[in-house]
Amino acid sequence: MNNSNEVLETFLNDLLNHHFIKAIETLKKLGTGSRNTPKTPVKRKAINYVISNVKDQIRLKDIAIQLAMVKDVTGREIATSLLSTVYHEDPSQTSNILRTLANDENWEVREWAAGACGHVLTNHFDQFYKDIRNWTNDHSGNVRRAAVLAAMYAENEEKRNSVNRY
Repeated sequence: MNNSNEVLETFLNDLLNHHFIKAIETLKKLGTGSRNTPKTPVKRKAINYVISNVKDQIRLKDIAIQLAMVKDVTGREIATSLLSTVYHEDPSQTSNILRTLANDENWEVREWAAGACGHVLTNHFDQFYKDIRNWTNDHSGNVRRAAVLAAMYAENEEKRNSVNRY
């Protein structure tokens, strides 16, 4: 299974069949970094592949939620990005899961969560702002940091979007 598209198709099928750890092991066939996890470009390609092939937003949300609960760091990283695309399906639940991931034991998961929150803030400002504002008073420094980074990422995303409009 050397072909990138074959690996991505198998990865997606594993996710759809709720074989989440197997899916992550499949993804590793496209290359790993120093932590024995897929490199960021591989994860981004996999995320985009899932988003473009799972048209049912409820199913995509369910996959994201399940990935958010796996012990594997890669699964939780991927979950953050998927959650940011399905926020509108259940804002409260998605916000709560992203907050949990923003306080993850792994610093890279926390960074991915902050980036996902920035995306949500950019695209659902009126709904998500109150949550992210409340995070600035959270007992966890990790969650407070995620709120600040989310605002920064949202600003950067908005700047990129405004440049692309012209």
